[in-house]
Amino acid sequence: MLLDISPLCLYHNVPMILDQEKRDPERILDPTYHWYACSIRGCLLRYDMSRGYHTIEHDDLDPSATNKEPCYECSHRLYMAKRGGTIGNTVWFCANEECASNKRKS
Repeated sequence: MLLDISPLCLYHNVPMILDQEKRDPERILDPTYHWYACSIRGCLLRYDMSRGYHTIEHDDLDPSATNKEPCYECSHRLYMAKRGGTIGNTVWFCANEECASNKRKS
């Protein structure tokens, strides 16, 4: 997952903050789990590339709040980079650094 992105909270339209959790040090491929959390106190919204936007309360994932829109190139979940005045003007990007859709933006 790209760590220099700036996803916006779907509810508050503010930049989310990068957070991380250390996993089992024996895990070779992914010893640290990264996600973005809303900066507004009390908001439970998170974003990560595999689940998209979701909420976690008491360590339980709320599947009803999960973002269902996948990237058209790689199927990872998109993040909102800019909210537009209409749905068509809202800008969504992929957080997968290997995704072909990111190469077209460069």
